[in-house]
Amino acid sequence: MPYYRKISPTIDWQSMLIIGTMMGAALSAYLSGGFRVSLIPLLFEKFLGADAMLRLTVALLGGILMGLGARWAGGCTSGHGISGTL
Repeated sequence: MPYYRKISPTIDWQSMLIIGTMMGAALSAYLSGGFRVSLIPLLFEKFLGADAMLRLTVALLGGILMGLGARWAGGCTSGHGISGTL
């Protein structure tokens, strides 16, 4: 592909930061005894149940509110994600 002939993919510090963060979090959870694979967060399941349609509706409404808030504040949703507003 012409793009990759000009700019070759490399593993740089940003890639290693993401990999290291995920590995560190998994190792910490495993060593503390709290590691488990879950598709539904425990708090969400406890209060709202495991209904897939409800989860989809909540996610859609949350996305819409985040978009409206970003537009109203003159910012962007990426900035909200980076700053932890998520």
